Amino acid sequence: MSNNPDEYEAGSEDFTEGLDIDPAELEAVSGELAVIDEAIESLSPGQMEAIEEVLEALEGEAVVPERDTLFADLDTTPEEAQEALDILLTELEESDIDLGTGPGDDDSPSVLDTEQAERFLELYGRLLVYVNDRFDVVSGIDTYEEFSEAFMDEIYPIRERLYEEDAESLIADFVAENPAGLSESELEVLREWRDYEFCEFAAVVEHRDDDTIFVEPEAPQAFAVTAIHDPFEQQFPEPVLPVILNDLVLLPFEGEIVHDGWLLSEPLGPMMLDLLDMDIETAYGEAKHSHGIVESLPPGEGSGTSDAERLRFYTKNEENRERFADEIEQLRSRSDELERIYHEQMGKAQARRLGREFRDLDLREAYVAIYDGQVVATAPTEDALAEALSSIMPEDAVDHPYIYHYDP
Repeated sequence: MSNNPDEYEAGSEDFTEGLDIDPAELEAVSGELAVIDEAIESLSPGQMEAIEEVLEALEGEAVVPERDTLFADLDTTPEEAQEALDILLTELEESDIDLGTGPGDDDSPSVLDTEQAERFLELYGRLLVYVNDRFDVVSGIDTYEEFSEAFMDEIYPIRERLYEEDAESLIADFVAENPAGLSESELEVLREWRDYEFCEFAAVVEHRDDDTIFVEPEAPQAFAVTAIHDPFEQQFPEPVLPVILNDLVLLPFEGEIVHDGWLLSEPLGPMMLDLLDMDIETAYGEAKHSHGIVESLPPGEGSGTSDAERLRFYTKNEENRERFADEIEQLRSRSDELERIYHEQMGKAQARRLGREFRDLDLREAYVAIYDGQVVATAPTEDALAEALSSIMPEDAVDHPYIYHYDP
């Protein structure tokens, strides 16, 4: 079958019969492909080679690397690639072709809707224009209109400057001066941004129906983040998780948590986590059990889990018991119930080993009481074991031993 749509012009009705394709739509697609071909032909061989080299370097990348990292091993320079891209985009913008759907998604609950996304991006852009005006970071960007026409890598230094300075004070100054003439409701959104979160390292760990979980392993904290453009699942497919990012900025926006537009990959992420002795899975588990999933900024007071849940998490495996030894000791001393849970958890850990040893000894069915890592009593029935414990255990700790039913 030919790939040339023009060959089907005369018999388009037969070609589309039985398919959910409008011949007019097919003709429109054919026209767009012709426009794209024409735009590509406007590039010199060297410019086309520059774009192809960058696209090849990006193939398979879950996150676009920082510019210096991306071009470190390429023959093409950032300036050459940008020049070629500018020419291509200029050609396409002068046509009627739709270059993208824009921010927001009115159908996906994991993405801001279109109006929300546009509001967020404009407000954040107005703030960055103010920062640029204060510190003269990037020349040629004096108005919001000039800002909105710039590329992300051009305005990135402004974003960097905002968080290098006292971002809370800069946001407060912007709200007080209101150079953009924003409404009171818009200024209130800006005021809330003083509760931003800056994560030097973060990891994308899990996609849920309504959001994606980002973990800051140092704290640790887990944040439910809503996307601004496409669903995060498209950018970070499940098989590549966790993905390590650096310099992540999270902001509250209309009851959601969003990132500020930049998701910067950390090529040395796994190495850095090893050096800092951080394990993403453990950090995620600790965050969930210590604070819960943070779904708004600043985190609510009631987002944490109970002492009992935390203690069970800290004692669930040997790695956790070693890592959270201090926390375990603090928690178990808070109440008799927590002390009982501690012995229950430690008894369960011992029971797995004991079961194997008892089978090797060819022992018969028994009930075993494990206390503080030791077998303190055994009996052929549960009632007999309870009677033995009441005779030997301290009165305030009779219910502390873990009862293991060994049944070969």
